[in-house]
Amino acid sequence: MKLFDLSILAILSYTTTVQCGCFDETSPLGNPSLAVPAIPNLCKNMVGVYAPKAPIYSCHYMGQIPYEVWVASLAPNNITLTMNQCVQYLKPALECQRGGEFTYNGLWRIGASINISPCG
Repeated sequence: MKLFDLSILAILSYTTTVQCGCFDETSPLGNPSLAVPAIPNLCKNMVGVYAPKAPIYSCHYMGQIPYEVWVASLAPNNITLTMNQCVQYLKPALECQRGGEFTYNGLWRIGASINISPCG
């Protein structure tokens, strides 16, 4: 392997692969200006160790709007979600007008959607 190839591999090892995106116009409208500032508070309940394929869902009001947020591990073994990861990964979903879902490095699926029914 050439030195150039090793440099490319080193750079790629520090990048994050993101897939999925914002939900379409058939989903209810949310309010990103209220949702995004709430991310650190939401993440307090989402950080920790996740078992494979054991998603955690919760419902939270952003103003009068009920948001469903979720995190699922796609890893084959237990994996830890840190506060920094949670904030970084949840932000794109809450920046979407109608919520969204994103997959990171094939390890995490994190998203948010606007509920048409109240939390409860």
